[in-house]
Amino acid sequence: MTQSWLDIPISQIKTPTWDTLEVIDLPASKVKLNVIEKYYSESPQAKKIRENFFNVMLKDTKKSLEKSDSVSKYSIEDYESPAKSGINFALFRENDSGKKLVNFDGITTNFASVSDEKDTINIFPIAYSEFLVCRSNYYLDAMEKHTGFILNAGVGINVTVETSDGIYVLTKRGLGTPVYPGSIYTIGGGVLPKNNTVDNIINEITEELGLIPEKDFKEENLIITGIGRDLNYMGGNATRPEIAAYLKLNSDWKDVLYAHKKTFFQTDVEDIVLLPSDKSNFQKIFPVMVSSGKLLSSAELSITYAFMKENPNLAKTLISDLNAYQRSDFHPPKTL
Repeated sequence: MTQSWLDIPISQIKTPTWDTLEVIDLPASKVKLNVIEKYYSESPQAKKIRENFFNVMLKDTKKSLEKSDSVSKYSIEDYESPAKSGINFALFRENDSGKKLVNFDGITTNFASVSDEKDTINIFPIAYSEFLVCRSNYYLDAMEKHTGFILNAGVGINVTVETSDGIYVLTKRGLGTPVYPGSIYTIGGGVLPKNNTVDNIINEITEELGLIPEKDFKEENLIITGIGRDLNYMGGNATRPEIAAYLKLNSDWKDVLYAHKKTFFQTDVEDIVLLPSDKSNFQKIFPVMVSSGKLLSSAELSITYAFMKENPNLAKTLISDLNAYQRSDFHPPKTL
């Protein structure tokens, strides 16, 4: 009887920095995102913490960008938030190309539950600042007193992309990104409530890599592998659920580098990192990459699911190796 990774108990698919909520292994086209109403409110104390946190974060981002970009002018100005969250200021960039928004309090989502059939993921809309402030334990404490539970830090979606010649494509985040700047990640981001599962994934792939549907990949090859959690989001007490996906490309790694080069100035992706997916090289390189602390937990779990799906007989060995290589501090470290 052929072993499947679906036969492995989810309680065993975990490391000290992430765990597994559900193994799904369904085509993305068959997995729906169901938007429900937010089921908790924010206390006045928590709201004040969130507003102050977002203000400090924008100022820090502004300083980082000014150091790396001496050509543009950066400013924090009044701006009405589309999230209607009470935060009415944003960070702008101005240069020869005009004036553009860099960071503002938009709308993202949080995770609620998965249906018994695993074909529906329930989410609800929250403000972007509500997701970001979950790195603050002061905010989490205030909200726990108000609601009785610790919040999830939003919900992400990330896809492990494998080229036609067997290379996993990872990205290095730019210094201007508000979450984990400079870290290594799989392709992904926050889940938008107005899009379905497939559209959320395709948006991230086209935005971050510049790949073109049908030419570089086929939508029917998108697989939702599972849902895991980053257990130490930004070193705080919140967890961040991640919808993990896998996609085999039509294009090879050289095509991917060429496509990304054409969109370099339109994305927060600073560089491309290539990881061989063949058994021998993967098992040597991946745990070492994990131990470096530069790979995000959400990327680690997504890549693990993809490898386990194709190599179920090596699943237990891989998890054992990852546990042995885990860093003693929270993941990733504060400085890279």
